[in-house]
Amino acid sequence: MSYIIVGLKNRNLPSSAENLSGNGTNSKAWDAFGDILDEALLNHQEILGSIKNDEWIYQNVYSFIALDDEEFNISMNVINSWISTLLHPTEWQKWGAKVWTDIVVPLMIKDHRYAQ
Repeated sequence: MSYIIVGLKNRNLPSSAENLSGNGTNSKAWDAFGDILDEALLNHQEILGSIKNDEWIYQNVYSFIALDDEEFNISMNVINSWISTLLHPTEWQKWGAKVWTDIVVPLMIKDHRYAQ
């Protein structure tokens, strides 16, 4: 099982397994989402590097937890924009985009860093 961590459920509590806001997915969906991250954040390598940090990647985890408010919202806007420009997405891209829309976005909207 692979995992995508968005943030903390309660930012006033320390980081712990019980306080992480995230969701599990199968490894193929995780890989497809990783390719979406690579393409969408190509011009934002610092943000991409934080999400796909070596500390997390070897555990099959993508994590938005280290992003500050600005980076968090940039990542959300850039990924949304990139997905919306796909005119004829492959099945793989559709799968990665589904992980984004069904798993990641609902958690990001609940995060304290999210700016509408």
